[in-house]
Amino acid sequence: MKRKGFILLEISCSIVLFLLAFLSFFSLQKRMLSFLWLREKQYDKKWEQRNAIISFQAKIQKERMEEGEFYYNNAKWSLDNMNSKFLLKVSKEHLRNGDKEEDIYYFQMFDIESSKKIWEGWSIVIPK
Repeated sequence: MKRKGFILLEISCSIVLFLLAFLSFFSLQKRMLSFLWLREKQYDKKWEQRNAIISFQAKIQKERMEEGEFYYNNAKWSLDNMNSKFLLKVSKEHLRNGDKEEDIYYFQMFDIESSKKIWEGWSIVIPK
């Protein structure tokens, strides 16, 4: 009877030692995975910001812009705020320099989640 108790004690001690040795490893591995997941999420967000700016610049070249607010979702700019990630405010400024007059569009792009300005730019309106 004592021998069975001793064997059970040895088995339980070895299981406890095994868990103590490897739980710290699993915890470290979990932290590393969460860090890499966070980095990947930040990278995806930067890439999406870059794609939004590029698609907007292409839109400017193809068609004439109007004043107002535009929202970006799924690689498209639209006027509705359905699950959008970025907001673009477009304002038109009229400049006069002597006898020369120009209209300039001023763009500001914001992240909707953080309300932080991501990008700004301007474009001269070419009369058609």
